[in-house]
Amino acid sequence: MILFARALFAILAYLLAFDIAGVIVSLVFDSLPLRGVSTALFYVIWFVGGVFCGLLAYNKAGGILLPVKEGDWSSAPGSGKSGLIVICTTALILVGLVVLFDKLLWGAGSASDPYVPDNIALTATFFVTILLSMIGGHTLLRPKHAEKPEQ
Repeated sequence: MILFARALFAILAYLLAFDIAGVIVSLVFDSLPLRGVSTALFYVIWFVGGVFCGLLAYNKAGGILLPVKEGDWSSAPGSGKSGLIVICTTALILVGLVVLFDKLLWGAGSASDPYVPDNIALTATFFVTILLSMIGGHTLLRPKHAEKPEQ
């Protein structure tokens, strides 16, 4: 249970850190005369942040749930189960945040600001990218022999 709490904290810490970093980068570009030129720039910022957030949070939380003495946790037997726990936990957190933001922020409409969670579309981009990068990391980046017991 303590390992799960530590993994949950790691996921939340990455979500917060990448949201703050995304806000800072968006603030810089929002202050420049580029805002009216390219709305897509802010989608790219949150997409890239979501990819890095998802992969780093997946790796950190998975390593907490499945500590190994030698090598990477993702190549150890049982890494599939640990990875799925991380993905499901993150999905539950993100759904909870969407419900919370819907009640507190989006009830009156989404702001046109290029920040998460003020903007619904950018928040959706960030959250979906986090989940997709975790799923991609789980299915594509783990060694194929990780689930086979050693003989």
